[in-house]
Amino acid sequence: MKGMDEAHKLGLGNYLNRNGYQPSFEIMNHHLKTVLQITRKHGLSPMIWSDMYFRMASSTGDYYDTDAHIPAEIIKGMPDDVQFVYWDYYHEDEGFYQDFLKRHKTFGSTPLFAGGIWTWNGIAFNYDKPFKSLNAAITACKREGIQEVFATLWGDDGAETNPFTGLLGIQLLAEHGYAIEIEIEKVKSRFGFCTGADMDAFVSLGDLDRPPGADDGFQLEPDNPSKYLLWQDPLLGLFDHQTDGVPLNEFYSTLETKLKNQKKRAGEWGSLFDVPIGICSVLSIKSELGSKMKGCYGSDDHDGLRKIANEDLPELLRRVGQLRRLYYEQWMFHNKPFGWEVMDMRYGGLSNRLETTKLRLVDYLEGRISSISELEDDRLPFTIDHRSRRYVRSNVYQKIVTPNVF
Repeated sequence: MKGMDEAHKLGLGNYLNRNGYQPSFEIMNHHLKTVLQITRKHGLSPMIWSDMYFRMASSTGDYYDTDAHIPAEIIKGMPDDVQFVYWDYYHEDEGFYQDFLKRHKTFGSTPLFAGGIWTWNGIAFNYDKPFKSLNAAITACKREGIQEVFATLWGDDGAETNPFTGLLGIQLLAEHGYAIEIEIEKVKSRFGFCTGADMDAFVSLGDLDRPPGADDGFQLEPDNPSKYLLWQDPLLGLFDHQTDGVPLNEFYSTLETKLKNQKKRAGEWGSLFDVPIGICSVLSIKSELGSKMKGCYGSDDHDGLRKIANEDLPELLRRVGQLRRLYYEQWMFHNKPFGWEVMDMRYGGLSNRLETTKLRLVDYLEGRISSISELEDDRLPFTIDHRSRRYVRSNVYQKIVTPNVF
């Protein structure tokens, strides 16, 4: 399968060394025509992602650059027996989608549209984003006469979110095929009929990424605090600045109870709630662990540190082990075993770092070391985004667990 997408800086790598400079547009069109010789031979009707044409026309390499202008001679050289897929998982403005659909129409063939059912935003499914983006996008497709649409369920950075939690998003997309404008109550009723599950129960799965202070405004990519709160190193606390002072333990403890009740309303899909419930159980201790340690250490509260070492960390380790087991069972039921080794290493790494945290605290409390260097350092903002909102988005495990080379 050739998607021909995201070929950033096309022609500026080894191609440049071997062939000399050639305009990116010419390379793309030449390659596309070569691929089409194969598809024509086999009687296939190809489609490709459209982003490279827009990126090459953008001074910043951005797909969604409204100032980008694709030269007329380039469009003239684009074959008309290929469909270009406009993929956009992010915007929530119907007018934006209409504008880009019209730009795609100038290519000489009817475009397809690909929206996103956000299964790739970390370890939790946030239905707020696909509802806003898909509703705007599909409405625009109807206005522009687009006949073919589909939705993607990617598995970025380990496929941590079970794809079946996206069932409601698929129902939303399907419902758009039967009405000019959808009614949420009809979606709810149809979802119940098709799956036997309650819509509100599925929506509640997104609460993992909506702790106190979560941003309700427009974001191209929603914040995902549950992921980095789970995986961040307790001693390094790379995200502690973002969450310091927020009653996260209480929030996740309350959410754990809520999800247990919602599971009963999910019918045969109730098992999808087991892992999110387990995550809440872990985060009801771990969310504030780093800030608590830092506070106790800074105030010479040895009793507080001793409680963390003797009570909090052993219980947290037990819950992490329990979560790993739940996740293992769910993974093996829904997936092939390949890929689980990634999760195994993540859970093993988390458990080992919690063990090390306990060792460091005990060594300090018993006088074998005079300080804990990891707790000496200030907790800094993870990104400059902290200036506009409390939480951030970080969906790359490697960047969550350590600032060092991994």
